[in-house]
Amino acid sequence: MLWDGSVGRVEAVILLSALAVYMHYVLTQTRSDGDGDGEAAATRTGRSGVVRPVLMLLGSALFILAGAEGTVTSAVGIGRTLDIGAEIIAASAVAFGTSLPEVSVTVAAARRGNAEMAVGNVLGSNIFNALAVTGISAATGMLVVPASLIGFAVPIMLVATLLVYFIVMQQEMTKWEGALLLLFYVFFIAELFHWI
Repeated sequence: MLWDGSVGRVEAVILLSALAVYMHYVLTQTRSDGDGDGEAAATRTGRSGVVRPVLMLLGSALFILAGAEGTVTSAVGIGRTLDIGAEIIAASAVAFGTSLPEVSVTVAAARRGNAEMAVGNVLGSNIFNALAVTGISAATGMLVVPASLIGFAVPIMLVATLLVYFIVMQQEMTKWEGALLLLFYVFFIAELFHWI
């Protein structure tokens, strides 16, 4: 969809439909795998145990929404000051900033030994970004993809996706594989800013 340089409303419908299918599959799979454990836990915990996490989630979402406007404004200002294209700032500084919450959640989950949440957060957030963020944005108006991103960032994204796919298929990730992915990201940033 990105390769032709734009994402329109028809493609937005396809992306959002794919997201709906994915969410239906995940929720259905969770119910069938849980065998009622979730309901039993919810009954034991009671509704009072759910109120605080829900309020924290909603409050966090409000802070994220408030910060989003500032992030975009700051990124555009930095790009103009340094005479760097907005797409370069978006693919580096903005992407890094918006991914920090995901990194925090994933690291916290991994430290607590909750590998399922760590991996699920990484995969789920990327699927949501590709389908929902792109789909909703394209539904509000045509998204024009800069040629500089099509020629470099999109192929890098495809390679990174394949790397993660093969690593995840082994059902474990070693420190060496993590280091390889980090080096791959460093290469991406260095090439993006023409440092190499």
